Amino acid sequence: MSWGSPAHELRSPPEGFALRYTTYVLNDEGQPEVADHQAWSDYWSANDPRRSLGSENWQAALGTVRVKTEFVGVSAGDADPPELWKTDAFLDRNNARHNNPELLRTVRYTSREAAVEGHTRIVEELREEFGSAS
Repeated sequence: MSWGSPAHELRSPPEGFALRYTTYVLNDEGQPEVADHQAWSDYWSANDPRRSLGSENWQAALGTVRVKTEFVGVSAGDADPPELWKTDAFLDRNNARHNNPELLRTVRYTSREAAVEGHTRIVEELREEFGSAS
């Protein structure tokens, strides 16, 4: 079975393929530090409110726009510095036949400061692009 088989089929990755990632938690000063998988899992279970940097939702003519920026605590690959924060933006279309929001943007960041600035910029861009329902 090839790696490009349909997703619903069980398959193994190609020989020699290895997904590398590093897990992080926020320490007492709010700075990311490397953590083993158990410490990362415990941290996620505790639902630290410092993970969330912003969440905006508004009704636009086409549906509800949602923007969320948070500390994700996982860096895939060899990114240096690691991209540990992420903004996701979605559009939940009015009268959609299914409950699948449309992904508008995904942006990853290497610092908390960049994530906060990016969140603000994306909200401004999407408010301009989609407006608000009248």
